[in-house]
Amino acid sequence: MQLETREKVIRLLDPVNVLRRGYSITQHKGRVITSGKRFAPETYWIHLFEGSIKSYVTKTSREAKNSEQEQAVDLFSGIEGT
Repeated sequence: MQLETREKVIRLLDPVNVLRRGYSITQHKGRVITSGKRFAPETYWIHLFEGSIKSYVTKTSREAKNSEQEQAVDLFSGIEGT
């Protein structure tokens, strides 16, 4: 019974089966990216169950968030009392 359970776990964790469930693997220069902190404006490959996508990062979520906050401040800069 233990052997069957372990085989099932191994099959579930097989990278192909993980991709089949909708996950992706992102690589930069052949290395897998595991953290959003490591992103920089460069070209990345996103591998899916059926195919790959070449993408270019222009902003990280931290940069985008800062940009959105700046835009919000700009929207209210002409309103009196703010």
